[in-house]
Amino acid sequence: NVWIRDEGRCQYCNIRVSIKSFTLDHVNPKSCGGKTTWDNVVTCCYQCNQKKGDKTLKQTGMRLQKNVVKPASLPFIQTSEAYYTDAGLHHTWQFWLNR
Repeated sequence: NVWIRDEGRCQYCNIRVSIKSFTLDHVNPKSCGGKTTWDNVVTCCYQCNQKKGDKTLKQTGMRLQKNVVKPASLPFIQTSEAYYTDAGLHHTWQFWLNR
């Protein structure tokens, strides 16, 4: 859902990242007390995640492409949609997607 909210783009360099290769970054690092919450995690490419590490945005000079917010609703993903069939999500998600 974070990847969908962020439209499949790294929130630092704005490149498109696949659902298979994206990473989650804690804007306020866990080492600094950051929590895994909607307003603190973003879609991130591997390179930007490595560059940022456990530093704050101020320490790295990096900035977010857009404000990070909790979505008003979570998207409904059907098995026929590209998120499942083309993105190759793990088969164990099939049960949840069919509900």
